[in-house]
Amino acid sequence: MLNARFLVAAVVSAGLAAGCGSEKTSEPSPAPATAATTTAAPAKTAIAKTATEPDEKSPKAPVASNASSEPTPAQIDALQKIVAADGFKDMAPQNDLWVALFQLKQWHLMTFPDSTSVPPGLNVETHDGKKWVMAFTDPDRLYEYAKARKLLNADGTMFGMSVPSQTSFEFFESMPGVAGVRFNEGDVGWFAPMPNLRAIHTHLVKLGRLKP
Repeated sequence: MLNARFLVAAVVSAGLAAGCGSEKTSEPSPAPATAATTTAAPAKTAIAKTATEPDEKSPKAPVASNASSEPTPAQIDALQKIVAADGFKDMAPQNDLWVALFQLKQWHLMTFPDSTSVPPGLNVETHDGKKWVMAFTDPDRLYEYAKARKLLNADGTMFGMSVPSQTSFEFFESMPGVAGVRFNEGDVGWFAPMPNLRAIHTHLVKLGRLKP
């Protein structure tokens, strides 16, 4: 769950029911010494190429489908850097990154409770004339994004919510006018158009990389 960095920590279920708590904080905790760090880019900065359905012929990577613990922020960062360095050409490291993403229990989003935007209250950015939901793999990265975009409240806090990764499709697909989801927006990140997100998960399940 989102920790004490956020005013609201809501967990959205597959049925879109939300539960809320009230916690408050300011600065994020320091990243582990082994974690790769990124700096948030301006809102219009391009991100790596769109995700497509993984290739069945790509070799299976060592990320186990029955991993007992979630990938750490450092592991996610390392996978991002490998994929970015390759220019998003080799499907094997891309598969590894998507597997790690879906092995997370939840993804983290920024919210604006008083907003009348569509989707209601969620932070979205417009890229190439399309609306994209901004999702993050850990609370600290979300907080740093909000800070860089100057989206924090006057007291340095913010509102956030979490979505279970394995059942996120119903939530995201219910949003009118949203092109897709962008993950870890910054100098290194990746995204998937809305139809591709479910297709990627389904394909990785068929490859035995994820549990159904």
